[in-house]
Amino acid sequence: MKSRLTRRRNMSIVLCSVALCAAAVVFDAANSADRIFAGDPHVYRARVAEMMQNGLPYIDVPFEHLPVMLVPMLIPWFLGGAESPGIYTSVFGVLMTICIGGSTVLIQRIGESLGDRAAGWRWLLLSAPLLPLVLFRNDPVAVVLALLAVLAITDGRPGWWIPAFLGGLAKIWPSAVASLGWKRQLGRSAAAAAGGVAGLALSFAPSFASARNAVGLHTETIVGAIVGLVRAARDGSAEVLVTTAAYLNVPGWVVAVNTLLGLGVVGLALLAMSRQRSAREGVVALGAVVIGVIMTSNLFSLQYVLWVLPFLAFDRRKVVLLAGLALSLLTGWLAWVWSVKTVQHLDFYVLVSVRNLVLLLVAWLCVSPARLPSGVDELPAVYRAG
Repeated sequence: MKSRLTRRRNMSIVLCSVALCAAAVVFDAANSADRIFAGDPHVYRARVAEMMQNGLPYIDVPFEHLPVMLVPMLIPWFLGGAESPGIYTSVFGVLMTICIGGSTVLIQRIGESLGDRAAGWRWLLLSAPLLPLVLFRNDPVAVVLALLAVLAITDGRPGWWIPAFLGGLAKIWPSAVASLGWKRQLGRSAAAAAGGVAGLALSFAPSFASARNAVGLHTETIVGAIVGLVRAARDGSAEVLVTTAAYLNVPGWVVAVNTLLGLGVVGLALLAMSRQRSAREGVVALGAVVIGVIMTSNLFSLQYVLWVLPFLAFDRRKVVLLAGLALSLLTGWLAWVWSVKTVQHLDFYVLVSVRNLVLLLVAWLCVSPARLPSGVDELPAVYRAG
């Protein structure tokens, strides 16, 4: 009876996630003409076409994605996308819908392992405002890999480092899952972190950097938003440079300050994780580590907020749910208003700054003391033993 109820619960939560994704696709179709929601698959297809014609990524062709992301970019190409941009975009959207549905099941499974049956529903609520944006980005792939690693840890499986390693070669941040086990499983944690280190090193390769074409600080970073706010208030324009994203040309020391702030958040989050009292507290605190990793970069694309939301779903406090929902809604609103013109204006930077303050609040809530009643006080034996 219990297994039947679990299957029904999982089926209903998957159906709800697919329904939300379908609604997001309809929304995108109605608003794609003048919005940024569904534009990335066309860029992905162009990159694949260039590889098919000229040779290997990084070597023969400048390429701004990490190796694992070749998989979701190539699948639509071989399933009809080579002949039609529309087919490529449709197949890519289906793949990301599968990833969102899979993430929902994984979060529900992790939640049940941690004594929480509502985690999947919280995730759906938190992620819904971002679905029109993320269904046509490759970020759900990295979320799935990170959650596979977390589930393996909570289930006591020693191979948890494998999806974390692959995640590091997809978007760098999933290797942060290594922070859940470094005190108990140093070898596996080092292997998991190696994926992120390799991904980070590859991001500095000349062919990667030239394709990314980053200049200074992205407009939506913590420090970048402040710079844009000051410039727009003082001069009436933020003087944004649009390459592959919207950047503010700033001195190197400003970029360094932005990175140091992120490293500070990572350090504080890791300190909090070292004092965890339960497995669930560690998983929630991992959200703050991910926020710190995001903050270290000079690029903070809107869809990066999706990376944080799964970890908030394991916190039962209403204040965390409301803060996470505010973060998601504000980011969705930024996606709605974004344009080459709006990124020059003061009101855009006011909105970004408010969103960033909420992001910092969420990071603090993830590591704040006495934050949640523990559903599981002991970690699995394989996680404890090392």
